[in-house]
Amino acid sequence: MLAATPALLPLLATLPDPARRLALLDLYAEEPAASLDPRARRELPQILTAPDPAEALRVFLRDGLGAVAQQLADRLRLSPEQRRSLAELAPLAEVLPAPALEAVLTLGVRFGPRVAVTAAVVEQKLPGTADAVTTWGPRWLPLLAGQAGARVLRLLVEQREPHGGQSGRLTPWLLAAGEDGLALVERFGPDALTLVLATDAPPADARLLGELLMLPGPSDVLHRLITGYGLPPAHWARAAALLARGEPEGRALLRLWGRTRVR
Repeated sequence: MLAATPALLPLLATLPDPARRLALLDLYAEEPAASLDPRARRELPQILTAPDPAEALRVFLRDGLGAVAQQLADRLRLSPEQRRSLAELAPLAEVLPAPALEAVLTLGVRFGPRVAVTAAVVEQKLPGTADAVTTWGPRWLPLLAGQAGARVLRLLVEQREPHGGQSGRLTPWLLAAGEDGLALVERFGPDALTLVLATDAPPADARLLGELLMLPGPSDVLHRLITGYGLPPAHWARAAALLARGEPEGRALLRLWGRTRVR
């Protein structure tokens, strides 16, 4: 075969392992003309690892969808229109490794090509960006592209498992809280976002939440005493100690009533 088709030799030389070289020979036996199509050259390493390389090659040449994009489209059951949109992102396969490419393509399906391309650009500078944005949303891209990108990415990755499912609530809160919100999460980790969710506190309360997390007792109850009853700062520590001992909220207020006017 090699003697009859010397054009296969340069292609074989580009493949990194024997398994894919053998897969190329099998593919050529089934699709000789398509295997040598210049359009397929850059995509061949991924096509050869697909469950059905011949079909993956045919789809690529017909629709412009690379092997990774095909698998994503099949898994998500994309419509023909969505598959065409995905094909517009095919050039990204040249600059991104497969896991990052799949994350970028997922963003393209969910948020459109512009977000996907922006994420791909940032991904090349800051690997892991696209995967984080699939969880936390594209509103983080400007921060991830900036000087604090590595710090922001680290926090998003750390909080993905405990709180990524609440990104719809937490992303707007954190972005509105700005540096105070990031510092809160940096210092107190998952506890900070747990308290945000429990209290539904406004972003302006980010520093207050940090002070409460340094006191004993249930921080969400203490936040309610402060914001709902006007408990002065001078009595926060006493209230926290009472709550930490298991004092019910109402009884703690009665004990503090004689020390301050609680409104």
